[in-house]
Amino acid sequence: EIRRESVQLASREPFPLARGALLIAKEEYPQLDVENYLDRFATLAREAEPIVSAADNGVEQVQLLSHFLFEQKGFEGNREEYGDPRNSFLNDVLDRRLGIPITLSVIYLEVGRRLGMNLYGVSFPAHFLVKAIDSRGELLIDPFNGGMILTLDHVKAMLTQVYGQPVDVHPSFLKAVGGRQTLIR
Repeated sequence: EIRRESVQLASREPFPLARGALLIAKEEYPQLDVENYLDRFATLAREAEPIVSAADNGVEQVQLLSHFLFEQKGFEGNREEYGDPRNSFLNDVLDRRLGIPITLSVIYLEVGRRLGMNLYGVSFPAHFLVKAIDSRGELLIDPFNGGMILTLDHVKAMLTQVYGQPVDVHPSFLKAVGGRQTLIR
């Protein structure tokens, strides 16, 4: 049943990222109530709405959403037990408020999109990110590090850490990806 629903989701556009990630978790947790967890995203968005709507621009929206998720709600990167499988299951990340870059990014994307923010995943080497786009430009956001807005110097430092030497920032490293590509990663 889970796999049949996954196949049906694969043909939908836009791809329902949270539902897809929860179906992956349902392979491990067969009794998982997907609708309950989707409702939790809606609840987070309702709680964040009065905070984020106070923003005057896209940068402030990002800062306020980050403050809400990481300071008020306590989501954080699991640095001590990065390899814990629970960091990869969206239900566990919502319950424990601990995750890895990609699962925290999914939460950021799903809550922000429900608020009308123009957000995309970024399949950066070894560290998934989020990109916010508005009329003023683009911002790179690191949900694993509390929603920090990244500069080009931050990105270069991350690449140096991944590759063990300075590496040029190739445009493909910062390309926005859709839900399907996020789920595949």
